[in-house]
Amino acid sequence: MLKKTVSIMLLALMCASCAKREPHTIMAYQPGDENRSCDSLLSEVSYYHNKINEKNGEVNDRTGKNVALGVTGAFLIVPLFFMDLSGAEKTELESYKMRIERLQLVALEKKCSFTPVKFEEQKKEQPENAKSSE
Repeated sequence: MLKKTVSIMLLALMCASCAKREPHTIMAYQPGDENRSCDSLLSEVSYYHNKINEKNGEVNDRTGKNVALGVTGAFLIVPLFFMDLSGAEKTELESYKMRIERLQLVALEKKCSFTPVKFEEQKKEQPENAKSSE
């Protein structure tokens, strides 16, 4: 009985080690950025803003999943092994933000007409907007 329990625990541990994933980051600087047109730069900024919104949804989904596994893990040990604590989404979000900042810098140097967005301002504005919509 003890061997069977230990075997199951080891199998669960091995499966859990595969549960987390590596972050897929992008480089902030990419060769040829300076040669791109304003439309191309702004299009890519928009693309990464959309990717950030998608990743924020993934972070929320992962958090909900981890909470459910944590509650279940209070009664059964095995679900705790399947929690994803890698933070891959947050690392990817940071790389997207750095890329956007780099693209905005290049666009400003080219004197493209747009309003750059600072990510700290977005965080501050969200709670105020949430209060006004309630």
